[in-house]
Amino acid sequence: MRRAHLETAGGQLVPGAIDACAQPIEPKQVSLRFGKTDGLLGVTVAPQQQVKLLTSLGLEYVDGHEARFSIPTWRVDLKREWI
Repeated sequence: MRRAHLETAGGQLVPGAIDACAQPIEPKQVSLRFGKTDGLLGVTVAPQQQVKLLTSLGLEYVDGHEARFSIPTWRVDLKREWI
């Protein structure tokens, strides 16, 4: 496979791996107001269930007092709490 890349694109094969990311991407955090979720959905969802659902999507539960979650860098579709 590498030979095909070199033949097609040119270049030189070097040993090891090269990370092209200039700077590591820091995960963002978002706060969740449990009552706001209920209002948006129109049904009551227990806070523990909301945490379970969000962690199953890859978010990390950071702080229980403010319901803060860390968004993984690969979840580019998640930005902030809906208003």
